[in-house]
Amino acid sequence: MNLRYATLVEIQQDHDGSRKAVIDWPGGKKPLPGQYLQAFNPAEPDTPAAVTLYPGGLPEPDLAPSRWTTAPTIPITWNPSDQVLLRGPLGNGFSIPSGPARVALAAFGDLADYLLPVAGQVLAAKGEVALFTDSSFPQLPASIEVNPLSTLAEGIRWADYLASCTALQMVPETRSILRKMGARPNSEVLVLSPMPCGALAACGICAFKSGDGKSRLVCEEGPVIPWQYL
Repeated sequence: MNLRYATLVEIQQDHDGSRKAVIDWPGGKKPLPGQYLQAFNPAEPDTPAAVTLYPGGLPEPDLAPSRWTTAPTIPITWNPSDQVLLRGPLGNGFSIPSGPARVALAAFGDLADYLLPVAGQVLAAKGEVALFTDSSFPQLPASIEVNPLSTLAEGIRWADYLASCTALQMVPETRSILRKMGARPNSEVLVLSPMPCGALAACGICAFKSGDGKSRLVCEEGPVIPWQYL
């Protein structure tokens, strides 16, 4: 795990107005798809908790090796050239199949950006990708097939692997949908939640009750979790 400063070299605005950043982190380890980092901005000493950053979007071939793009949402107070202290990478990322594979991505909400790093890795291995979402995403390449979420069952039958993304408050609904759609045991879900302690204190803010009645913490068991543990 790294703990070192990084520079915000660019702030980008998405089609929906959300903000993400291109980060330059020399010497830092880029997070795998689904992993996260905690970010502290020294210019905002009164901010009580760290900001959770995930990798987002498709890989940009023109970026230097030390640079990567976050998923939304970057605080409105962050600006290009800001120095932020990053801790991580943290947590479990997606277990993406090696070699060519057919991969389905399911975004439960406007969360497709968090899944696109998976798509980039699969396409680089000459695999196939289908995205299932009910949100608009106007700038995807033709190599990613986009389908409504209602057709996910067909995608699960087609795919070798399913990667999903949902919010903490949507866990019960997501669990029900995946069960109804016939998700396979190797399917995984990225659960997005505030994680102020970063798995250091078990503060409980990211706790949820799984289908078997157990209380689980996203920061300890995730944030990517096998779907049958939801």
